[in-house]
Amino acid sequence: MERIASFCVDHTKLDRGMYLSRQDGDVLTWDIRMKKPNHGDYL
Repeated sequence: MERIASFCVDHTKLDRGMYLSRQDGDVLTWDIRMKKPNHGDYL
């Protein structure tokens, strides 16, 4: 069984910003990061 693509990403290394998470035809799914992971000042 194939792994889901988002499970293959190391989210602890992503900086703040918008990342294209998935594209299904005309539908885009974005991953919006507003804070750097594990660096305090939590929401």
